[in-house]
Amino acid sequence: MLILSAAEIKKSYGAEEVLSGISFQVNDGDKIGLIGINGAGKSTLLKIIAGEIYPDEGEITKGKDISIGYLAQESNLEGDNTLWQETAGVFDYLKDMEKNLRELERKMGERQALEDKAYLNKLMEEYSSLVDRFHKSEGYEYESRIRGVLSGLGFTPEEYEKPVSTLSGGQKTRLALGKLLLKKPSLLLLDEPTNYLDMETTEWLEDYLKDYRGAIIIISHDRFFLDSLVTRVFEIEGRRLLEFKGNYTDYVRQKEKLREQEQKMYSRQQEEIQRLKEQIRRQKAWRNFSQANSRIKTLERIEIMDRPPLPPKKARISFDPEIKSGKEVLKVENLSKEFNGRLLFKGVSFKIVKGDRIGLIGPNGTGKSTLLKILAGFIPPSEGAITPGHNVRVSYYHQELEDLNPENTVLDEVWQVVPKMPQGQLRTILGSFLFSGEDVFKKIHTLSGGEKSRVSLAKLMLSRGNFLLIDEPTNHLDMVSKESLERALLNYTGTLFMVSHDRYFLNRVATRIFELKDNTLNIYNGNYSYYLEKKKALEKKEQEKIIEVRENKKKENALKEQAEREKKKKEREIKQIEEEILELEERLKHLEELLCQEDVYSDETKAGEINREYQNTRKELENLYSLWAKRLESDDTG
Repeated sequence: MLILSAAEIKKSYGAEEVLSGISFQVNDGDKIGLIGINGAGKSTLLKIIAGEIYPDEGEITKGKDISIGYLAQESNLEGDNTLWQETAGVFDYLKDMEKNLRELERKMGERQALEDKAYLNKLMEEYSSLVDRFHKSEGYEYESRIRGVLSGLGFTPEEYEKPVSTLSGGQKTRLALGKLLLKKPSLLLLDEPTNYLDMETTEWLEDYLKDYRGAIIIISHDRFFLDSLVTRVFEIEGRRLLEFKGNYTDYVRQKEKLREQEQKMYSRQQEEIQRLKEQIRRQKAWRNFSQANSRIKTLERIEIMDRPPLPPKKARISFDPEIKSGKEVLKVENLSKEFNGRLLFKGVSFKIVKGDRIGLIGPNGTGKSTLLKILAGFIPPSEGAITPGHNVRVSYYHQELEDLNPENTVLDEVWQVVPKMPQGQLRTILGSFLFSGEDVFKKIHTLSGGEKSRVSLAKLMLSRGNFLLIDEPTNHLDMVSKESLERALLNYTGTLFMVSHDRYFLNRVATRIFELKDNTLNIYNGNYSYYLEKKKALEKKEQEKIIEVRENKKKENALKEQAEREKKKKEREIKQIEEEILELEERLKHLEELLCQEDVYSDETKAGEINREYQNTRKELENLYSLWAKRLESDDTG
């Protein structure tokens, strides 16, 4: 079902045209990834769809009763509400419905309703209709839905009472995302929703959005996220929108083919134009004006293709160790680290061999960067030993790029690593990192995050270490630069130990995954997809174990209940037998008294009857005593 369409959208900021001739359709259930280089107009298009800004030309048409939810990169949530109150506000309409139900219940119990049947029927119909609406709106589950979403987005119950005004920018964005998910709009517009999420929370969001019933358009640089979720890709390039079927990996493949086809078509057309121009020139030289005019008309009929946009410039990165290390690169034994009494990890042991490409993952705050700094020798462990192998030369990449001097120029900063290298040669290398001409004289503090990352990568490359310790190397890089880095690391002949939240990067580069969680290290011998597969298998096994324990407990409880029922049944039977014994004993006593009476023992017939009854009663009593003894015995052994 078509829920939204865009026709010939144009948007300019001043003299700069950002979007031109943008047209597309969104169907119910679509999961669309919106990509493009920084500044391409992705966020602008999302704001136009959301109705936050208006296009200069063109229009957005949405279907009847279609609701749109928009998450910007930065949240502007403020106020004195607690986190829980802010989230629960999404369901104010359900709270109003609940109040109305209680009011109708009150009215139905009043005297007027009891005496006026027509009025009561009207109230009951209204109540039944409202209950049905309340049930369909999941009114009975909204509090558990809130808890589920808040927990999934990394909020603990202890944080529910925090005022919104005290939350960090990242927490506010997560809260805004939670509110949006709970509203369940027909079309979700998400601008970089994973920016403030750790790996575990991102995985939860992926699973949540996979099952989302509405349509979604997502701007994201998280390629693994796009691969896992989207079924269509919209790319904004050169102010226009190109559409591709499939996920991000499918897009990359299709885009490459499209570039090749467009370049071939353009080249052929240019060759044809040149051929016609040459023919026209020759025909004119031969004064064959009729044929020349014919060729001119043919040339005029050609619809000239625009030159295909050149692919974005790629940094040419390569890592080449100066010397080879031994087979064993590093041995770690019983490593522990505490900070101010807080334990980060304990008893961590592993070996790294030459050629390993290890990805270290784990929730925020578990000590991943700390472990990397310990391995690099920047900080000491609390306990344990680290033994480097033969000829191991470590090179380190800082997550926060803290090894860069903000007052240095790009050239001076990189020159520190190779002070003897001629300037011309060094500038050529910087050119391969996209610093050309006067760019090399820019001060570090004036650079963007991506530019600073490229400076650090240039320093890392020139250090020529055979054991690279790299902390979040893709954090500030665009997709093109990430792909260049991935290719360089895949061709690297040394050993890698990487901390990263970039799952696509880990999936391509890592050969082993180390997970730091709950103060311990778990090792998976494969890439990120292998880790996920094994983790899910372990979780499934654990879940099966929990189910088995529950089932066994259920059976145990059932057996206990059955045993209890049997016990009570026996107790009732014993009690009944004892009551019958008492009655028979009373009867025997009475018969004995009768037999002692003169009017009975002097009457042979009467005495015989009572005696027979006495004997039967005595026999019946003996049987009951025997049955009573058996019941007591079975109760004791039971």
